[in-house]
Amino acid sequence: MSYDIEIGDREFNYTYNLARFFHTFIRDEIGTTGLQALHGKKGKEAAALLGEAFEEIGQNFYDEERGYFGFAAAYDPENGWGDTYGATLLLGKLLAACAANRKSIVILS
Repeated sequence: MSYDIEIGDREFNYTYNLARFFHTFIRDEIGTTGLQALHGKKGKEAAALLGEAFEEIGQNFYDEERGYFGFAAAYDPENGWGDTYGATLLLGKLLAACAANRKSIVILS
């Protein structure tokens, strides 16, 4: 299973295996978490949520005990389908697409 995401003329696809990562770092004003929090929002609104997610990821990406690899290990699926780094790259691509399509609606299926 995977997420299919559209905004403007951009389309993205990523595995559900990183759902815990997305649910940890993306949340909207009414408490919806994960990529679902972006669905139905204008690009401008989704970009703001993604910016907040990056702030929180940045604050949690490294710690004294686990380093960088510990962060990835906390979210990487055991089956090897997808990883934290790829999920973070997806969020960056989504942020860029949302910024370029500020009035378009994000569609998640």
